[in-house]
Amino acid sequence: MYGYNTLSAPYRLRLISGLAINLAKLIQDGAISVVHVDDVLYSSANVQILTDTLVDDLNRMMNGSKDDRDLAATIIPTISPKSDPILLWNFCKENEHSFSYNYRNEKDIKYWMNLINYSSLTCMDAESYIAYLINKECMTAEAFKQLEPICRREIYISNRELYNFTVQLKPEYQQYLKKEV
Repeated sequence: MYGYNTLSAPYRLRLISGLAINLAKLIQDGAISVVHVDDVLYSSANVQILTDTLVDDLNRMMNGSKDDRDLAATIIPTISPKSDPILLWNFCKENEHSFSYNYRNEKDIKYWMNLINYSSLTCMDAESYIAYLINKECMTAEAFKQLEPICRREIYISNRELYNFTVQLKPEYQQYLKKEV
């Protein structure tokens, strides 16, 4: 190909082989399934789901000695971004100082922080996080029941000496409080 003009029409078109056409037909007919990249990445043996126990352990490590912080730095990048969103949000909010102070030069942690959208997570209060989860269609009744009391605590009303106030949940959010069968 050296010396040929590759801007001509045959080289600018994408050529599809017969094998690719046969594979596309098999996929379309349902004879074979497609594996998504996210499924392969998050099913790796070194990726783990964030649990309450892991959060407690990581909190102790991040507030411990340098060796403990280094150990936490090897564990944090293995946390799946598909973990429970409430645990992930709480973990990021509780350790915001540690991430910015202790791990500012860790490439793996920076990559993980970008993967979970850390900067947005830490800027959100409970109410905006509910709106974020609803927009992403990730809101569950359990997540709403954990976040709603936090929102209720954050309500601030002045002139409480003169007036009585009633707080009610808007109708569009009441679906998350119904019991799931």
